[in-house]
Amino acid sequence: MSMPFARLELRWQGRGGRPLTARLLVRIDSIRRAFTLFGLTNSPSVAGHQPDPRTVRGRILSGPAGMAGRRFTIRLPGHEAKALVARTPAGLALAADPRRGDDVVVSIAPVPAGAMAAPWLAGWQPPAD
Repeated sequence: MSMPFARLELRWQGRGGRPLTARLLVRIDSIRRAFTLFGLTNSPSVAGHQPDPRTVRGRILSGPAGMAGRRFTIRLPGHEAKALVARTPAGLALAADPRRGDDVVVSIAPVPAGAMAAPWLAGWQPPAD
């Protein structure tokens, strides 16, 4: 049984044209190069390989019921984290993973400087692929 405010370990997948199930407004706390044992899990021959992976940690500011206030961690490809800046807001887009029956993160983007976060999130259209 998980605690209601236990850290969420989110997973990353390419969107692949799937419809979005939710958008989350988050605050990015840190972005770090992901640690791997001798770089083995970053080998292109390993399932789940992510090029130049980054670990992003933060807090959910708004989203579906019960998610606000929860901390999260996600490991994603470095090129997806390139525009993110620690201590700033960003949007996370979720889509269903039919193989596991849960949601995965399919897109992440910083809230543009000077934009009001909530209206930006409502109008944000993540790429379909």
